[in-house]
Amino acid sequence: MKRYLNLYSIFFKNSLIRMMENRFDFLFRAIPTTLSLCINLLVISFIFSKINAVSGWNKEELFLLLGTYNIVWGIFFGLFIQNMAKINSYISRGDLDLFLTKPINSQFYISIVNPIDFGEAATLILGLILVTRGVSILNIDLNLIQVVTYVMIILSAVTLAYSLWFITMTFSFWIGRVYGLHEAFISFFEINKYPSDIFNGLIKNVFVYFLPLGVMVTFPTKFLLGKLDPILMIWGIVSGFGFLYISHLFWNFSLERYSSASS
Repeated sequence: MKRYLNLYSIFFKNSLIRMMENRFDFLFRAIPTTLSLCINLLVISFIFSKINAVSGWNKEELFLLLGTYNIVWGIFFGLFIQNMAKINSYISRGDLDLFLTKPINSQFYISIVNPIDFGEAATLILGLILVTRGVSILNIDLNLIQVVTYVMIILSAVTLAYSLWFITMTFSFWIGRVYGLHEAFISFFEINKYPSDIFNGLIKNVFVYFLPLGVMVTFPTKFLLGKLDPILMIWGIVSGFGFLYISHLFWNFSLERYSSASS
């Protein structure tokens, strides 16, 4: 574990150096990110000018949900987009040898080898601001244990998002080269802008247990609101690590189908 942490710290430092060489990138990225967030806030405000609640959620609670969404998005997208976008081409062109011949876990290496997208820090910061505002307006009194638990659920959500994204990209072994395959999961992830409570019956169960997109943002937000069932809170924490293990098994299984450039 220490070896992998040291290796990751090296990649992190290299990404930071690269970011400092293009320091204005953060400012340019912050502008459209801020505009996008403002549009989402305006849409929610417009909707609630006509109604009082959506599936039991009021306007300020949806603002809090949107803040959590931006936090999760800013972390997982910033950490992994540069890597996920290239996995399909590595596999289809037979370039995976570069990762399989290294004396480290190939899934770990292919997930961190490219620079971190620090431009997404703007999304993370705006999310933190929105959550802080929501906690204040909704008069949510948090103690240290609750803050730590919220952070744990967020980290699990990021792990879950990575795992589902990586599983999606691992299908490249089976379907060949598909341009923009990494964007398929991004489209699905955007459903997290809305609470999973808008779904009912089988669809809701699918998004909570089988394809747990509804866990990533709704669960941590409900925790802050004091509305998350303890059993679901545990599921919200362990699901990320459970699907991480599944992604590892699926990756190793799919490697058997790989044909290297030299074969």
